[in-house]
Amino acid sequence: MTPSRPTVSAVSLLILLSLLILVGCSNPEKQRLSHYNKGMGYMTAGNDKAAIIEFKNAVQINAKDANSRYQLGLALLKTKATEDAFKQLKIAADLDPANLDALYKVSAMLFFSKQYKDSRERLDLLLARDPKHVEAMALSANLFLAQGDMEKAVDQVDQALALAPDNDRLYLLQANIMEKAGKKEAMEAALKKAVTLNPTSITNHKILAAYYLATDRKNLAEAEYQAMVAALPSSSAALVEQSMFYELLRQKAEAEASLRKAIELTPKDERLYYALGNFHRRQKNFAAAEQAFQKAISLSQQPADLKAQLADLYISFGKPDQAREMADQALALAPENTAAQLVKAKLLIQAAKNDEALRLAEKIVAAEPASGEARFVKALALYGKDELELATNEAQVAVQHAPRHLQARALLAELLLRKGAFKEAKIQAAQALQLDPANYKVAVILGKCLIQAKEYDNALSLFVKIGTAIPQDPIAPLAIGVIHLEQKHYDQAFASFEKALALAPQSSSALGSMVAILHQQGKDDAALHLVSAQVAQFPKNAEFLMLLGNLQAAAGQAGEAERSFQAAQLADPQSPKPYLLLAALLAKTGNTTAAIHNYETLLTENPGHLRARMELGTLYEQLGEKDKAIQQYKKMLEYDPASGPAANNLAWHLASQEGGDLGEALRLAMVAKNAAPADPYVADTLGWVHYQRHSYQLAFNQFQQAAELQPTNPSILYHLALALNQMGEKDEAQKKLEKSLTLDPKFPEAQQARDLLKSLAENS
Repeated sequence: MTPSRPTVSAVSLLILLSLLILVGCSNPEKQRLSHYNKGMGYMTAGNDKAAIIEFKNAVQINAKDANSRYQLGLALLKTKATEDAFKQLKIAADLDPANLDALYKVSAMLFFSKQYKDSRERLDLLLARDPKHVEAMALSANLFLAQGDMEKAVDQVDQALALAPDNDRLYLLQANIMEKAGKKEAMEAALKKAVTLNPTSITNHKILAAYYLATDRKNLAEAEYQAMVAALPSSSAALVEQSMFYELLRQKAEAEASLRKAIELTPKDERLYYALGNFHRRQKNFAAAEQAFQKAISLSQQPADLKAQLADLYISFGKPDQAREMADQALALAPENTAAQLVKAKLLIQAAKNDEALRLAEKIVAAEPASGEARFVKALALYGKDELELATNEAQVAVQHAPRHLQARALLAELLLRKGAFKEAKIQAAQALQLDPANYKVAVILGKCLIQAKEYDNALSLFVKIGTAIPQDPIAPLAIGVIHLEQKHYDQAFASFEKALALAPQSSSALGSMVAILHQQGKDDAALHLVSAQVAQFPKNAEFLMLLGNLQAAAGQAGEAERSFQAAQLADPQSPKPYLLLAALLAKTGNTTAAIHNYETLLTENPGHLRARMELGTLYEQLGEKDKAIQQYKKMLEYDPASGPAANNLAWHLASQEGGDLGEALRLAMVAKNAAPADPYVADTLGWVHYQRHSYQLAFNQFQQAAELQPTNPSILYHLALALNQMGEKDEAQKKLEKSLTLDPKFPEAQQARDLLKSLAENS
């Protein structure tokens, strides 16, 4: 049978289907190309974020599209997404061996992340493909230099210069190598050559000028900046750099003049007014800084950032209302503006709303982890919450990202000082003073570090200068007094503290130090007279009243002391100190009920005050009200589960109760042991818990440690005897019992000790 031929309609259908298949196959490629072209357009227009989206779409369609991955890597680099950029450029270089720029950038990124071996492997591959790749040669020279191979570094840069003798950047590299080799003349010659080859390069002039400064040739450095400005007569950027140079030399008039000249060149450039505003801000000239910022805002098409900076100026100069208003204006224009959000966070910190400030700062840090200012504000919020370790860590990150951030360095210095890391605090304070030599607060931190390092002469010299700079501030005479006190120069110390008190008549530090010196000299009556006179002058100074109460109590004037502490309570009802002092006095004089009332009053206002709860628990124990004491210890552990004293006392009670929870007692005793491993009373408690659990060897170990630390404590010796008895060491137990009763025949467990001693004697 002859096969039937397809009809015309059937053939047409087949052709149509084939065309559809072809179109279907070609659509993805067209889509990829469309995304790629759009991405390139966005790159040209400077819209890197939009370009990234388009290139990602192209790569999704074809994962092996080397060009799209390369362009995606470049766009990511521009947005500082370094890790993602590295990944894309690496894939692009692997997909397209001819793309030497991708390979070069991957090698460079590996170099900057100190992955020298991987960087060398890719560089060698690149130079094998193109032996005359000058940029690769320069990178190779840097790599040899980083690895300490000076000879190969010199050889590599010489090869590059042979290929590109007019490349000024190669001479900068050569200068760097010569510096490492200690060849200063060759270094200077290379820097001069770079300037000669490219006299319009601001960088070249700056580096040569920096070299002159480093070699104490300020005149040549200044001449170099003048030459730079002359070579770039229409460059405002050159004048800005010259201004920064003059400011570094503290030639403020010349610095401002350079900025003014820059503004004359380009009077409508808001960035120059912003630079002028920051200059005046650094000089602490608020009015001039405000005027410059306002001018910058008036010139800007997108003033949100500038408004945020003006808001920050306001908050820095103690104008919170204006700061809030300007930050709100900035956020109205750009709701995600981080500078304005940081001002909001600072305002929250000033209002002691540190939790809110921290949440806001953490949000900003998550978005901009490399922002030194954001890290600083986060550290400030943590400091406000008294989380010193976390604040220190954050401040350290802040100065890593922003080495010239004065406030961050000052905060880090203060935090390190509070931690007792005096050497590190001294370094940070010194670096902060380099940024602002007139910052007396940082100078004070440095001075305190010098005192701790016992560098008394240097500390004294520094505080004398501070006192001259700010003669009405008591900080200098206070510190000078401390320096003299450390050296036991009591008369000079007293005179310094007296001067501080004259400057700040309500300074408890000055008055307290004077009292300490008088006590040291055996002049307690004079101390009492001095404080009484200050209290008469300032009857509502709670610190003075408490100091007076302490002196009266020491002089045996319990009634007067009680009245002074009560007056301190009225003067500062929010402070727990007067309540603690009064309660302690009442307890000491036998008025336990009144003492308990004082502690309970304090705890009504401050339920988390652990010291008050501890003292209250102790008083309840003295009254035999063990249940109430236990309640206080449990409450303490609710507020602080790691509280050693509370855990210790509660463990003792649980172990001493009939049917007490010995497992919980052991856990608590271990908490106390971790908190105070060398405390004899904690060891005694842990030993007691082990004893009740019939773990006599473990009990003996702890009692033995306690007895070594407190060899004259009869109760501890009695407990040690109990353990020895259970271990079969009857003679040793008998000796410990005899010693305990000799030390104190009436100690609380004396009768039990006698009974055990009698039993041992009868059975010996």
